[in-house]
Amino acid sequence: MIESYLSNRYQRVQLNISTRNCNAVSGWTEVKCGVPQGSIQGPLLFLLYVNDLPKAVTHNGFPILFADNTSALITSRNVREFQNDINTSLQHLCEWFLAN
Repeated sequence: MIESYLSNRYQRVQLNISTRNCNAVSGWTEVKCGVPQGSIQGPLLFLLYVNDLPKAVTHNGFPILFADNTSALITSRNVREFQNDINTSLQHLCEWFLAN
């Protein structure tokens, strides 16, 4: 049931600029990942989807997840440690995004 809910979805973009009397519509494109927005199941699926994302942030990082926004705050005592933590977190986050 979940597979049918998340597969075979399409989206397009419609642009209406009334001040320039401009209307444009893109072609339909298949949505291959993500959670449907505006649905009752959406928030639960989103939480399940990003539940392990905070593990991808280093020991000096602090993940903030709220609704559909995610941030990672990284603090360090010196510039070298800070740069190392950023690089490590970035590598782990990229691996997480590629896997998910």
